Amino acid sequence: MAQSVNDLDTKLIEKQSELNSLSTSLDELTNAINTISTSTNITQGELNAIDKQVNEFQSLVNAKISEIDALNQEIIYKENEIRDKLNQVNFKINKIYKLSKITAKESLYFDLKVSPNSQYTKNLIYTDINYVNQASIEIDKIKSLVSSSEEIKSKLMSTIVDLNKKRDEISVKLANIKAQLNLQSQTRYQVISQINSLNKDILNITEEQKRIQKEEAEKLSQPAPIPIDVQTFVNGEIYFSGRGRDLYDGHGVGMSQWGAYGAGIEGFTAHQILQKYYTGISIEKYNANFEVTVPGYGTMDVETYLAGIGEVPSTACDANQANGSWNCWPKETIKAQVIAARTYVIAHLQKVGSGATVSNGPDFQVYVGGNAKAWAVEETSKEVIKYNGGLVTAVYSASHQGQSENNELVFTRASVATTKEGLVGTPYPYLRSVNDSAFAYRNQTYNFSWNTIAFTKAKIGEIFQTLGNIDIGNLQQIEIFTGGSNRVWAVGLIGDKSKKYVAGWRFKSEINDYIFENYPESQRSYLYSTEFRLVEVQN
Repeated sequence: MAQSVNDLDTKLIEKQSELNSLSTSLDELTNAINTISTSTNITQGELNAIDKQVNEFQSLVNAKISEIDALNQEIIYKENEIRDKLNQVNFKINKIYKLSKITAKESLYFDLKVSPNSQYTKNLIYTDINYVNQASIEIDKIKSLVSSSEEIKSKLMSTIVDLNKKRDEISVKLANIKAQLNLQSQTRYQVISQINSLNKDILNITEEQKRIQKEEAEKLSQPAPIPIDVQTFVNGEIYFSGRGRDLYDGHGVGMSQWGAYGAGIEGFTAHQILQKYYTGISIEKYNANFEVTVPGYGTMDVETYLAGIGEVPSTACDANQANGSWNCWPKETIKAQVIAARTYVIAHLQKVGSGATVSNGPDFQVYVGGNAKAWAVEETSKEVIKYNGGLVTAVYSASHQGQSENNELVFTRASVATTKEGLVGTPYPYLRSVNDSAFAYRNQTYNFSWNTIAFTKAKIGEIFQTLGNIDIGNLQQIEIFTGGSNRVWAVGLIGDKSKKYVAGWRFKSEINDYIFENYPESQRSYLYSTEFRLVEVQN
């Protein structure tokens, strides 16, 4: 099993590194797509504005054309009138001329003899001539209006040509932007597919790790034997002495649930509890909507999901009524739990996508269904924990034994390295070691202490060479490295061939595997937590 743990750890680190890289690429692509989409909207807006201008100018041109047509029709009408008047004048002149040539005898057939120079004749002709002249003046004015309208129409047409040219340029620009958007979207889809595939791989690996952890939990769930009398050990042997039970206490990072319980009794508000355990954070409203899928319960929105989480009791009571009871917890403690749980699930969904499936067990968040915590969800509606504007990874566990640990010393980068620095994970500034011993409630495992069976140094070297596949030669020295919480985060194994550093959790696992496989149940005294020290057996 030890080899399997090592393989799984290596694979998980590789997959997680690849996932982090892809997640960064996804963020960059998403930002690029958002920028391109904004540019698309702006460019489309410009195109729409030009289309509107073209339509407006075209309407003006059409109006001018109609106006010019009307004026030309008026000119034709006036010219026809002039032609008719001139014909009438010519007819009258010819008639007068003929009348002026008749004889006296012929005049008997007429009332009078018309003279071309008579006032009547002049009035008869000049009235028509004046009308013709006036009509000609009006035609000139109309032609001037036509000329002016043609000039305006020409300018409008020129503007339309320029606008259409600009429209064509913007259309080409928009087509290029849309092509770029399509390419980026396809790339983003591919990255999301890769991320989903990696998440499946990681899930498979973590499921295998859960199986191994479950096996270890089954081993450690047995009652601890009476501490061994160290005075009976053979000279040259060592044993491990510690306190706490990781199986019940958890990893010791972020918020302590029993610590928050004690804080609630002391009168802390939910926000004060969270600000105590998560360094430098702020509590803000989060307005995005996410859905989450829980096996056996279906898909629901986050607020509905939170109403059915377990983790801590749902019934609230006054601080003086809590007093260590599991039946009811301080109201502000339950609200702090809901805010942390909301932050944790939304931060997860931000990475994997809305509607993703999550476990209903302690490996994610305990979910029991129903709506018993609906009151706390409503009173903390949409509240999340943020650091520098971003959601935090709001991890929490049952008890910290008075002091939490820096996240990078618990969630290590590797299980084995050639330097202790090679084990250190990525530090988060809001997940720092916090002392809560002044108010944390002392539950049944708070001061649980234990000693292991004794080992020779040679035996420890053999355990890690055989089970852990860690060859350092003959073990010469063991170094223990602890963090702010006194939890062992690294163990240095110095041999005559090489020196290796093992993560505290891995060291504990290998020793416990050896105890389980080589000692009868009555003698199995395990490393129950990573909070231990090495003790040399004295004669």
